[in-house]
Amino acid sequence: MLTTLASLRDVPGDDPWVQPELGFLRALHRRTGIVVGLYLFERHDGNELEDVPDRFKPAFAEASVWLRFGFHARDPVVDYGPDGVEASVARRDYERTVAAIERFAGAASLDRMPRLHRFVARAEVVRALREPRGGIVGLLAPDDDRAEAYDLGKDERDALRVEGRWSGAGRGVTYLESLPRLERDPDPAATLARWRQERRGAGPHVACLFTHEPDLRGRLVRARIERAVTWAVGTGMRPGWPAELLAS
Repeated sequence: MLTTLASLRDVPGDDPWVQPELGFLRALHRRTGIVVGLYLFERHDGNELEDVPDRFKPAFAEASVWLRFGFHARDPVVDYGPDGVEASVARRDYERTVAAIERFAGAASLDRMPRLHRFVARAEVVRALREPRGGIVGLLAPDDDRAEAYDLGKDERDALRVEGRWSGAGRGVTYLESLPRLERDPDPAATLARWRQERRGAGPHVACLFTHEPDLRGRLVRARIERAVTWAVGTGMRPGWPAELLAS
């Protein structure tokens, strides 16, 4: 899920779960075991990650088994594509976000397989995001049929669509498919059922659901994610972090 966590500034005390979206996600985790990655802009609509108070750190650190935070982009207008910022700038953006996450949530709360803004990052940017301490180990790929995805060529993108993941020799990064985002999918449980039927071959296979924070505030998307996750665990799918599931 994409978020800025700006709403935490107004939460009194040291209990982040009174924030409605975080409270909903914790309740859903307790019922189903779901794990949740929150992908962060460093700056958005006048808010910055530096605004997130560190008084929630003990709660987030304890929750790191099911709730983690990852890099999305510096801001909504930055470009990490062919005509975008230097790779060193992208790395600096990533390092600042990681430092902020460690400050307000702890090192164990870092999600190293994030979803980058617009799924855009040329090859040297992907390499630059691998290099720092806590660098990426993978990227969540597009949930649609767009022609471009990160630094993948056509053959690699086609293989990703067929297999659900792609990891080229020497890349050091695994690209993992995403299912259609919840705000666009009227029946994600049915989508999961079709996905599971298509992915009956050699695994493991990992299903990633996605939405944006503003959409999670409404009843529609909440109902969809509850139905989808309840169906998934009811049919034996195991919640877990993509990088860890793929390594198992």
